[in-house]
Amino acid sequence: AAEEALALSIWTMATVCRALSLESILALFTGVLLEKQIVVICPNLGVLSAIVLSIIPMIRPFQWQSLLLPVLPRKLIDFIDAPVPFIGLYVLFYRLVSNINPLISR
Repeated sequence: AAEEALALSIWTMATVCRALSLESILALFTGVLLEKQIVVICPNLGVLSAIVLSIIPMIRPFQWQSLLLPVLPRKLIDFIDAPVPFIGLYVLFYRLVSNINPLISR
């Protein structure tokens, strides 16, 4: 299990560093530590999953204690209005929410 966790953290962090700017990574990190509600919107499921799953190794030695949803099904779109600190969205919603400014957190 430790080897798998290490491999997962290496893959997620490498993908995040490739997909996001330093400013975006710091904003994500700050939002997570402040337990803000963060919505990640990405048309690529692999990149989206990597960004969401990178939170776990990114905040070490802290542990994520809240709900973590790497992919939100269309039926559960109302979860965005719930007080959940972290949500990931997939390409199905990309067209619906693509006009939202990046790095908006509530």
